[in-house]
Amino acid sequence: MLRAGYAVDDFEDLQAANLILMYLPDSAVPQMVEGLCASELVLKDLSFVLCESWLTTDALRPLAMAGASTATAMRLPTLQRDWFAVEGSSKAVRQMRRFLERNGARSDEVKPGSKDYLFASELLTTALPLPLLMTAQQALRASGLSGNVLSAVLEQMTLKMMQDLLRGARASWGGPLNECSPELSDLHLETLRTRNPSVGDYLNEQLGSARKAMATVRLAVKDVASPVKTTQAPQAMRASGKL
Repeated sequence: MLRAGYAVDDFEDLQAANLILMYLPDSAVPQMVEGLCASELVLKDLSFVLCESWLTTDALRPLAMAGASTATAMRLPTLQRDWFAVEGSSKAVRQMRRFLERNGARSDEVKPGSKDYLFASELLTTALPLPLLMTAQQALRASGLSGNVLSAVLEQMTLKMMQDLLRGARASWGGPLNECSPELSDLHLETLRTRNPSVGDYLNEQLGSARKAMATVRLAVKDVASPVKTTQAPQAMRASGKL
């Protein structure tokens, strides 16, 4: 994680600390929690933080019921390497955030019990966009672009989409669909399905999904759909308490 703190050999050695970081496989957490609860530790004096696990603080509930403060800390998949989301009881969260700050890391508190929203936002910004971007890359390559030029164009298009989203420019989410007539856009899509079915069929599928996802958004052009679902991840992050 941060290569900070120190390891101990026995549970009793933990009493000298006030913040205890738990970094272990998910499958080992129940046994570890059971052992800590059965030890002679004065748990009300201790804070336990489960690190780098998608388990929620529910996994630490026996410790909380025994008087300990509990939290979880999850590294966010950002360009800034050490940026963590911390959730749990106020005491454990406060201690963990101070610890992270002292070790040069950034942290933000999210609402207790909101880890499922963090899971959603990470899925929506890491795994789910990959097929979209890979298909965009394929389409650019088919247009004749390649190498560094292709990479630069794709990067700039993606960055512009993010900047427009963060500025609140959601009404123009249709992109090129807003810039030509419905007849012309249909012609392009039909041509793509004929010339390159892997791109055309994928676009058609994503447009249908996007139309449903953006049904409540006021569009710049009536009955327009977008191949990119750009609002879902910010909604998930807002639900987690980060935005």
